[in-house]
Amino acid sequence: MKRVVQWILLTVVIAAAAVKTYSLWTTTIDAREMMPAVIAAGQAQAPNQYRVLVPLLWRGATSLGVGADAADRGIVAVSIVFCYAALAAALYRSSGSLPVTALCLIAFYGAAASGFWFRYRDTFFDAGFTCLGMQLVLERRPAWGRYAGLSAVAALNRETWLFSLIAATISRRADAKGTEDSGWARRDVIGLAGACLVAAAVLIAVRAQYGARPYHYDLWQYSNNVRLLLVAGGFRAVAGQAVWFAGSGLFVVWLMFALAGRASHVPFVAAFAGSLLATGFLVSNWAETRIFIPAYAVMLVSCAGSSALTGLDADGPRGAVTVLARRASVAPGRASSATDWMRRATSSSGWGRRWQRRSRPVPAASPSVPSVRR
Repeated sequence: MKRVVQWILLTVVIAAAAVKTYSLWTTTIDAREMMPAVIAAGQAQAPNQYRVLVPLLWRGATSLGVGADAADRGIVAVSIVFCYAALAAALYRSSGSLPVTALCLIAFYGAAASGFWFRYRDTFFDAGFTCLGMQLVLERRPAWGRYAGLSAVAALNRETWLFSLIAATISRRADAKGTEDSGWARRDVIGLAGACLVAAAVLIAVRAQYGARPYHYDLWQYSNNVRLLLVAGGFRAVAGQAVWFAGSGLFVVWLMFALAGRASHVPFVAAFAGSLLATGFLVSNWAETRIFIPAYAVMLVSCAGSSALTGLDADGPRGAVTVLARRASVAPGRASSATDWMRRATSSSGWGRRWQRRSRPVPAASPSVPSVRR
């Protein structure tokens, strides 16, 4: 019964966060470049003209008789609910804890709420696809066919799906180190290559359809980002600017988890956030922290995984052991058994040390050496 109530409360949290996020989105500045009708008509500039998933959905909805404005708002509302649902699934899979999942959803809303300036329609689909892709990639044997399909849809939404492909490649390569199962690594290579080819084909086809378009803003933004960080003057002020604008503080929080050994899926997160930060510094305006929203989701999933190491599951350590057992199958060869992997993974936590003491076999007394009590 307690578990059922917690699931109900988690649903309430998702609904409340989605409603608040949608209300905040409606207060942003709209521009002709971002309107689905303009993009569907092929009249937008780069890069918005190449982000066609929402315009295609909008055209489909309006062809069914839905009003243009209602279709626009309805698609955004669906994308927000989809984002929170996908993030909740990733958080729960990582943590095994409903309270931790709810807490991280609130943290996601708080971090994302500061970044809305303009009325982009593709932001929450981007974050949701990133969460789904992360879950698929971190399976022991990913369903690469599904991942390729997801890549096709995500590439229609935004070209930033490439960051997920980079993270997936680095993560799977890191997992493959030390394994002797060459077939397992070969499946990864083929699967990742297929997903990359699908995404590349979609991106190229869309650009071939609409041709080269001028950007609706200056392409290179690094000078603006440097000025943004230095505008206040003084090292402390610059550091404060960087902590806030480069990820609303969540990048620093994740680094704290990583340095404490509590972050999970580190190769994926580091590759995703690193590629996003580097590219964003060059071609995006860091003052609009909306660009970091997918990274918020990835880092929170990583931080949520620490609850499996500290026994924060609602049902106690048993739920955490289940999560750890699931992780133990990520890559054959990385540990001799699930038990060995969990012993190492939980060696720094209190309940983990207790579990090790309870599960450690008691050596039998040697018949040739008398027992001596001291």
